[in-house]
Amino acid sequence: MPATFYLCWLASVNKKLHPTVVSGKWDFVLVLAALSGFLLVGGALLLTLVQSDTRFILRGNFGQLREGWGQNAVAWLLVAVGYLMLVVGTASLTLTNRSRWLSVYNIDAANAERVIDSALERSRIQNVTRYGNRWADGRGILEMVPFHGMSHVTIRLLSQSPETRAEIENQLRAELATTGSAENGSAAWIGTLAGAGVLLNLCLVGLALFVLFFR
Repeated sequence: MPATFYLCWLASVNKKLHPTVVSGKWDFVLVLAALSGFLLVGGALLLTLVQSDTRFILRGNFGQLREGWGQNAVAWLLVAVGYLMLVVGTASLTLTNRSRWLSVYNIDAANAERVIDSALERSRIQNVTRYGNRWADGRGILEMVPFHGMSHVTIRLLSQSPETRAEIENQLRAELATTGSAENGSAAWIGTLAGAGVLLNLCLVGLALFVLFFR
C-alpha cells in the first residue's frame, strides 16, 4: 500500500505543467516510506528464518529444547537489533549525503540545462564555466545527473558556502516555477502501475474482510 501511494504521487507530479522540485532529504523520505512495507516484511521474514533454523538445529529432549529456546531468543534479539541498526544507519547516512541534493521531476535534460544556466546568470557567482554536466568557478558549484527514462534530474549543490547554496537553490526554484514541462512519456506507465496497485490493494482488502467476517 505505501508503494501504491508513492506511485500515485509520482504519476501526479509527472503530469503537471511545470517541474516539481523536492529536496534530496524529503525525496529519500518518500522513497523510504514507499519501501517501508518491504522493509518490515523482509525483516520479519529474516527473523522468522533465523528462528526456524535455530529450532531445527537445536531439536532434542526437553532440556535441549529449553536451552535451544533460550539461545533462539538471543539469536532473534541479535538479528532484530542488527537489522534495525542496519536500516537506521543506512537511512541516516543517506539523509546526510542528500542534504545538498535537489530532485526535479517532470523535466528533460535540455530544459534542466537552460534552467541551471539562467539561475547561475541571475546569481552573484562570477566566471562560471561548464564541464559536461558540472558547473564550476574554479571550485565546484553544482552538478546535474539526468535520468532520461523518468524525465528526472538530480542537482547536487557542490559549493562549500551555505549562502551560495541557498542562493543557487532559490534561483533554481524561481526558474523552475516558470518553466514548462516537455512531453513526459513516463507519466503514462507510472499511472498504469499506480492504477494496478490500487486495484491490487482493493482486492487484498476485500479478501481480508471476507476471511475475517464471512469465512
